[in-house]
Amino acid sequence: MRLHLMTWRGSRATRAVSPKRASRSPSIAHIRDPVELLRLMVAIAYAVGVTRPRARASRPISGGRGGERHATPAVLLVGEGPPRAGGIPTFLAHLRSDPWLNERVELDYLNTTHDRGRQPGAATLANVRLALRHTLTVLRRARRVDLVHLNLAPAPALPLLRAVALSLAARAGGARVILHAHTGRLEACLHSRLYRVLFPLALRAADLFVVVSRPAEGAARRFGGNVARLENGVDPAEFGLDLRGTRPVLMAFVGTVCERKGLIDLRDALVRVGQCHESGGSLRVVVAGDGAQEGPGAFERVKEAYREVPGVEFAGRLGRQAIVRLLEEANIFCLPSHWEGFPLSLLEAMAAGTAVIATSVGDVSAMLDGGRAGVLVPPHDPGRLAEAIERLATDPGERRRLGSTAKARVQAHYQRRHTVETLYRTYLTVLSTSTGEGASRARARARSAPHST
Repeated sequence: MRLHLMTWRGSRATRAVSPKRASRSPSIAHIRDPVELLRLMVAIAYAVGVTRPRARASRPISGGRGGERHATPAVLLVGEGPPRAGGIPTFLAHLRSDPWLNERVELDYLNTTHDRGRQPGAATLANVRLALRHTLTVLRRARRVDLVHLNLAPAPALPLLRAVALSLAARAGGARVILHAHTGRLEACLHSRLYRVLFPLALRAADLFVVVSRPAEGAARRFGGNVARLENGVDPAEFGLDLRGTRPVLMAFVGTVCERKGLIDLRDALVRVGQCHESGGSLRVVVAGDGAQEGPGAFERVKEAYREVPGVEFAGRLGRQAIVRLLEEANIFCLPSHWEGFPLSLLEAMAAGTAVIATSVGDVSAMLDGGRAGVLVPPHDPGRLAEAIERLATDPGERRRLGSTAKARVQAHYQRRHTVETLYRTYLTVLSTSTGEGASRARARARSAPHST
């Protein structure tokens, strides 16, 4: 059988190599040009798998109301995980450990974290080779599942191209594809001409394009395609204690330690608080997290910027229990980001009953009910940030009120159970409305599953 791939020369597509000719080509390790590797990566993603998926035994499960039963769909989760910390690893860890979901879905997992230092989004040989390796792995493992759920941050253009390649590889393997964009940069990146050219390819490559925020949903829908929004959620029961003291006031940040999280703005705000207000000497700040997600040197740059600011501790990456305890002890949680989507760290602080100060980016304003469940400040504004810190640092009653309101809002609107149930229904919908090999596998198992009487 002759296998045709598509490759690019400039803007022109040409038909390329058969397996026989490919065997005489240089190995991937000998390719030194990142652009050539990118071409190869996308070309391989277009390859159609030639081996039929192995049959798998299915077990019937109870469906929703009415007792209907479905065959268990097999889903491959793809995204970063341990040892990386951050929103995507946390989201995937919760899915993989959720008993309710595991009763209804056969979950497999591909951890795309690289154990070496890298520059995210850069066209380096290391990044492109890693993306190529992941593309081939997804192509192979997609043959054994019904659906591939890609959890990526496809912004700017090069990560988007990687997302397209992974989506095409999953489809080539016969699976349905959900491309879940965990990013707050989508709207800004769509101002780029190159990104606007590539973005429709991502929409067409996936059966469903999922975003996490209202601004991202609005931006994506302007390009057509099948777009849905899935809000993050947390388990309020995980945060059951109130360990807060009154002096000194403890303010916490939890997340990736880098400039885009607004930590230089926070530094400038803390300097103003210390110089101009009486609360400066009674305020302690803990910055929890590392810069691994951002690339080499990010953590060190930010820490060095705080060298002359007293009362700030850089705790590094903390384990799950340590993060929970920090949020239960913190009087204030500060998230001064330049952009966000639907930040999990903010939801966790709200669930812990911590008073929140955050920038009004992404869906943060909606999460905080327009400022009724936390203090909103503009991004890139250390002056307004300093005013908010001073206000909450000197008003314990306001801290308690905001923390209580935020906790109630999470319990009412942002519970993880709702997120997981919605995602499960999304899996079933994508499989039931799709055509092709992945949907055929799911339908075949559904026909073989016994029905309740």
